[in-house]
Amino acid sequence: MLLIRAHQLMIFNPRVLDLIFPENSTKPLTQQEHEILKWACIGKTYSEISLITSISVRTVKFHMRNIVEKLDVANAKHAISKAQQEGLCLQMP
Repeated sequence: MLLIRAHQLMIFNPRVLDLIFPENSTKPLTQQEHEILKWACIGKTYSEISLITSISVRTVKFHMRNIVEKLDVANAKHAISKAQQEGLCLQMP
């Protein structure tokens, strides 16, 4: 019965889904994370990114882990793919 009632609520008020599953719950990326993602989208390795940005490989991996969490994806490759699909690679500062 609960399932039927929930279905009826969603039919009459589709905004109920927005309360349950917010679409834009991702946190914004920092400028450093944008830069890391930009270089990753181009195809640079972590060691190349560390040389370009003058930070350690460990720090690059730290930022990439944060990017993965903020974009709500499984791994770095998925983050790059999602960024390309959503046009984030083109909008980098």
